[in-house]
Amino acid sequence: MKLESLWAAAAAVAGLTAICTSSHAAEPLGKGMVMYMQMGGNAGDGATWARTNGALAAGDAFGIKIIEQYSAWQPEKMLEQFRQAVAAKPDCIEIMGHPGNNAFEPLVKQAREKGILITVGNSPLTKIQKMYGSQGTGYAGVDLYTGGAITASKMLEAGLKSGDKALVYGLLGEAERGQSDKGLKETLEKAGVKVDYIEISAEANSDSSLAVPVRLSTCDRRSRVSGFSASDRVTVKDRLSILVRPSPSDFASLSAMTYPDANIVRLLGTNGLQLPG
Repeated sequence: MKLESLWAAAAAVAGLTAICTSSHAAEPLGKGMVMYMQMGGNAGDGATWARTNGALAAGDAFGIKIIEQYSAWQPEKMLEQFRQAVAAKPDCIEIMGHPGNNAFEPLVKQAREKGILITVGNSPLTKIQKMYGSQGTGYAGVDLYTGGAITASKMLEAGLKSGDKALVYGLLGEAERGQSDKGLKETLEKAGVKVDYIEISAEANSDSSLAVPVRLSTCDRRSRVSGFSASDRVTVKDRLSILVRPSPSDFASLSAMTYPDANIVRLLGTNGLQLPG
């Protein structure tokens, strides 16, 4: 009798589990939620495309409506888009740290008072994350300084050595966002690499295609090669290693055409990912 009771209880538990599992399968975790998400650059560009696809796929899996926002990496536009998102009263908003803690702090405070969840991606907002971490504000992204250091390490592993030259084209002028370039530059310099640095202009930061001629002309000057166009075949005399940002794909394809015989160690995106070409 006891055995029969045990079997009956087990069957009941199994049935309940099946019902709960079926219920969860039918109702995604975020069903009915709306999330505004800052994607960063421009729709479809090399630095934004993967983020957009990942966000939309996750939204579909969890039943969340994702509303994309593209800012061409302009901090003021990010702030304006955040105000627009708050006015729409969604369940949550993902922001990027480019405008900085001071600019975002009062806006995030207003959003939290309205019950809107806030989280951060791509570039951190350390102060805000600490303030609202217990209320769901996290950070989806790498430690930027470490990411830059990893990129430098990959360059060194690829053959860059003391006395060689490297071009870092980055954003040291931007507080937290510039930590990636700082980690890269300092790690290379500690290894004895001669680093040339160029700050990315606001225009090139918004439209990565504008960065291509800047990088190529710099390589031209550093390498004592002159008078070429994108279709020319030239040989670079100096050993070069190039960090490619903000959009690696633009430069990777063009440099392959311009420097087919060059002794370029590696084309690397941030975080040490080797690029094709």
